[in-house]
Amino acid sequence: MMTLKKSDLIKKELGIIDDIHKVDRHDTLVTLKENSILSLSYVILLVSSTVICTLGLLLDSPAIVIGGMIISPLMWPMLKISAGISLARKNYISQALFLFLISVLISLVSAFAITIISPIKVLNTEILSRTAPTLLDVFVALAAGTVAALAVVQKKVSSSLAGVAIAASLMPPLCVGGIGLALLSFQTALGGLLLFIANVVSIIFVSIFVFRIVGVEIHGRSDLQSRGIIFVALMLLITSLPLFILLKNYSFEASSYLKTQQVLKTTLADISPLIYLNNVKTKLDKSADTGQEIVNIEADILVPEDIIINFDQKESIIQKLEKELSHNVILTLRVQKSIALQTETDREIKKIKDEISMLIQTKIQLIDKSVTIDAITITWDKKESAWKVDAVLRSDPSIIITEVDRKNIQDSLSKSIKQNIMLNFEVISRLKLRAEPDIEIDDIKNTIREFLKETYEDDVTISSLQVQTNKDNTAFQVKMTVTVSKTVKITKATVEKLKALLSVDHDEEFVFTIDQLDKTVQVY
Repeated sequence: MMTLKKSDLIKKELGIIDDIHKVDRHDTLVTLKENSILSLSYVILLVSSTVICTLGLLLDSPAIVIGGMIISPLMWPMLKISAGISLARKNYISQALFLFLISVLISLVSAFAITIISPIKVLNTEILSRTAPTLLDVFVALAAGTVAALAVVQKKVSSSLAGVAIAASLMPPLCVGGIGLALLSFQTALGGLLLFIANVVSIIFVSIFVFRIVGVEIHGRSDLQSRGIIFVALMLLITSLPLFILLKNYSFEASSYLKTQQVLKTTLADISPLIYLNNVKTKLDKSADTGQEIVNIEADILVPEDIIINFDQKESIIQKLEKELSHNVILTLRVQKSIALQTETDREIKKIKDEISMLIQTKIQLIDKSVTIDAITITWDKKESAWKVDAVLRSDPSIIITEVDRKNIQDSLSKSIKQNIMLNFEVISRLKLRAEPDIEIDDIKNTIREFLKETYEDDVTISSLQVQTNKDNTAFQVKMTVTVSKTVKITKATVEKLKALLSVDHDEEFVFTIDQLDKTVQVY
């Protein structure tokens, strides 16, 4: 009684028909021989395929690239090499290897020539996508090689489909290598040729085992077959290692791209929802100084003309990116200003804002010419039906800007533009490294203030006080503006008493110029 193998029982139970072992070995070898001859038709198909594929790449057209793949005969010498190793036939290997090398040379020269004479010389998406191979491309080639070998031994599988599968892994990267050489972009050429070599080795490797499985192999052991399989396996391992590293980098860059885009969108939206983010690029590099991995990030941002991204905001974005990516980050933001088309209302609002800004600057200069405006923000408060004005002022510590000053400027602005104004001042002291003369002048100013306070209490208010030495540095010139009550007046005797007090600590003479203003209080 005939017993079935366990595998055969499983196939029978599942209803799977084993047709891959029903192979006509003679027909297979005849097919390989007929299609792997350096004939005129072979060369025409190869050159035509290269020309079409190269132009498709230069035109950035996937449809044209696919058209070039369909007519490519490049799979035949590779399959003959695989069959030669499986059958341990040295003449098969040498003939097919010679044809394959000639085919590669013809394709490279054709791609090079087409690129040179082409008016389009741009490294577009179709080209660049084949310059960064990864381990995933090896798996694509393994699947393509399986289909190709199966098509040769099993007539039900279309050989043209197998040709497309093979050409998809070979012809485009080979043409990219020729394009890169023509454009003197050696990185592009190297990337394309690395992908091509990895795919060639992968296809030959898997085809050997397909031929052995279906029975197209030598019976018994053979040194040539063993050496051939070992050599191809080693080549596959050698080419796979750099592709594995590139896959790791690609995986990181893919994940970092999504994280980077999310962080940039969130942080820029916090600055202004009107900022538009575009063309985000991430690349993993190594620092030339420390050798540590860094992430280079580039992005274009479209910013409204009234919004500024300052240094602190950029540093905050970098810190968030470094925390999210766990890598040091170099951020390059290309800022473009967007100018909105203004309506009549927009122009009117801008006119009012400009007028308010100009009036504030004028009024501030009347207090003291050294006072500067660091920043000013003007917005319309719908709730209060008034213009809300926030100004950041910078002045010397000796200059006092009072609530009375703020109120007077606010009333003056409201009167000038005939609309309600809510004015707010934030005053920042302008501090500087002081030399000995500056310290001495500050001491003089403090002495003058304390003297007038003790002598007149609240009846005298100092509006401005300036102390400077004359050209010969022999005397201090004191200029001050004071507001006094009607019942009080600073007399010459009082000034002489102040001079005597100052002379105790200072050797120079003092010359006073005092502008006295009446402090008028009206009761209605």
